[in-house]
Amino acid sequence: MAVRLSKLVDRDVVAIAEGRTLGRPHSILIDPDQHRVAVIVMVPSHVRELTVVARARSVKSFESDTIALEALSSLRLAAHDEMALDLLAGRVTFLGREALSSHGHRLGTIKDVLIEDDGRVSEYWIRKRTLGFLRRLLKVNPDDLSAAPGGVAVVNRTSDEEVLDLTP
Repeated sequence: MAVRLSKLVDRDVVAIAEGRTLGRPHSILIDPDQHRVAVIVMVPSHVRELTVVARARSVKSFESDTIALEALSSLRLAAHDEMALDLLAGRVTFLGREALSSHGHRLGTIKDVLIEDDGRVSEYWIRKRTLGFLRRLLKVNPDDLSAAPGGVAVVNRTSDEEVLDLTP
């Protein structure tokens, strides 16, 4: 069962071995190449290297009402994790990123991401630019989306066959 990334960041993170609640994640970063959750940022810092993170592989499951880490030892300083530093430098959150078509046309912004219980991204939702009360969402498969420099995402397909009309 998939869960929306915007809901996932509202869940408590717990350390199973110690039976402790660690609080809520500051953000959840997605690896743009593998389209899966890579790092959970627990305590952000202005100095990237001092940010406290947990690798997604230490998460038991994303489908329960909490994000359950194996143990407190799963938490690390980003300075000890090259992938975490790379993702922090690129700010790969995807939420709020502008999405462009492969031809450079603006499609809207990424409103949400569906995450499977194993941390895999199953869909990206792009809020289309429209007027009025109806908000149109474009559902995009991970294979059809790639991160580009400058904080934008590029959708590598040409049709809008999966556009849905949703009321707020």
